[in-house]
Amino acid sequence: MDMATPVSGLNLAMDFDQLSIDMMIPHHESIITLAHVAEPWIQDERLRAVIENIVASQVAEIAELRDYRARWYGSADPLPMDEQTMMQLMLGMTTQMDAMMSQMDEATLVAMFCAASEADLAFIDLVIPHHQSAIDVSELALQQATHVEIRAFA
Repeated sequence: MDMATPVSGLNLAMDFDQLSIDMMIPHHESIITLAHVAEPWIQDERLRAVIENIVASQVAEIAELRDYRARWYGSADPLPMDEQTMMQLMLGMTTQMDAMMSQMDEATLVAMFCAASEADLAFIDLVIPHHQSAIDVSELALQQATHVEIRAFA
């Protein structure tokens, strides 16, 4: 079953698996960036452990996703995600697209963290919705992914 979805501005169709990979790689990269920026400011040792876990797990997952993308779609590099592409991926979900896009944007996450008065709380307040959006996409992937590996990843 082909879940091909047209992508605006491109002369090709992307299936759900490619869209989810192309969304998840920058999603993971943005939280790694936030973790690196936040780490010197975080006081709570438990949050420092969370940062270590985020970086280690997300780096490994990015490598896994890039491998899948290279094997199935000819390049390890994701296409840029614009709001319309994200809307195609998230069609039928209740997640706000502006919030999802800002959670993928490294500069936005870092700016929000840097503007906060309490680093530990700011980190928590940014990481929870960021990871919730990945859970939302994962739930969708369990239903729509065509590759068994993407469903297992979800």
